[in-house]
Amino acid sequence: MRERVAVKFVVSGTPERAAEMAREVLAAGFRYIKIKTGVEAKGDIARVRAVRKAVGEAVPIGVDSNMGWSYGEALAALPALQEAGVAFIEQPINRHPRAALAEYRRHSRIPIVAHESLFTLDDALELLLSRAADIWAITPSTHGGYVPTRDILGLARAGRISCLLGSTIELGINSAFMAHIGLASPSIDGTVPSDIIGPFYHERDVVKERFPLEDGGVRPPDGPGLGVSLDSDAVRAFRVGGG
Repeated sequence: MRERVAVKFVVSGTPERAAEMAREVLAAGFRYIKIKTGVEAKGDIARVRAVRKAVGEAVPIGVDSNMGWSYGEALAALPALQEAGVAFIEQPINRHPRAALAEYRRHSRIPIVAHESLFTLDDALELLLSRAADIWAITPSTHGGYVPTRDILGLARAGRISCLLGSTIELGINSAFMAHIGLASPSIDGTVPSDIIGPFYHERDVVKERFPLEDGGVRPPDGPGLGVSLDSDAVRAFRVGGG
């Protein structure tokens, strides 16, 4: 039985800043790095190379372009990404035309993660039938909540597709919700760690509980329901127009 959901941290910025961030988060206990790309291909590759040099060969790294590359740019980037030992490429190109991602996957020796290509159950079915991606990034807030998320995960399990949990830099309530899903779903198997990283971005949260990073993973707090309780002082402080 799993006790934690494996997570990774996201770095971005100039090559120098991304490398510095990568060293900092490794020192904090993260074991896997995701690098934001999709801005400008030459600069993106420089960022990837800088992070790889900073963390060494043993630390797995992946890239996420958030649909930012054209098909040609994504194709041209493959040799450099392979040389850098990139472990996955997340959403390198636009979600449309849908067939392009499947074609790109056929050219890549690096596993492809679908994220912005996956919002609805119909999207999931099309990804499954076309085998357009190796891994699905599941983000409950973009699917419409728990029930559609459960249905997409069920389809992934039937199709033997590994999944991870994507992020919109959630606060504690939704982070706990996602962590419970991560522990409960066999498809979220850690092939690529999840992005439950909101608690590590925010200086203050609306819940009292914290999410310690242990062995490269997080787990939801113990307790009834989601395991979290509201911090009334924080709620008052964050209230719009309140105090």
